[in-house]
Amino acid sequence: MENVITQNVIETSETNSENNSQWIIKDKTELLQQTNFGVLLAFFDRRGKARSGALCDNDVENKIVTVVTEYGWEFKVPYSEVIWVKNGTRWPRGVYNLLKGKN
Repeated sequence: MENVITQNVIETSETNSENNSQWIIKDKTELLQQTNFGVLLAFFDRRGKARSGALCDNDVENKIVTVVTEYGWEFKVPYSEVIWVKNGTRWPRGVYNLLKGKN
C-alpha cells in the first residue's frame, strides 16, 4: 500500500513539473461570460508567455476577451488561452509560478 501511495505522489509531482496543465481551467466559457470587468486574468500571449491583466472587454460571440496589463498593453485573448480567473486575493501556486517564469 505504501509503495502505491509513494508512486502516485512521485508520478503526480513529475507531471506537475513537466507542464502545469492541472492549473489551467478546462471549461472557462461560462466563467468568462459571467466575469465582471476589472477582474484579473492569467493568460498566454502569442509567444506562449504567461501574463496577467485586467479584463476590459468581453466578446462572447467570438469568445475573445480584451485584457489590459499594468503597463497599459492591450491583448486580445481567445478563451482557450486563459489560464485562470482570479476571484480571490491570491493566485494558486502553479499559476503564480507560471507568471513568474518558474517551473
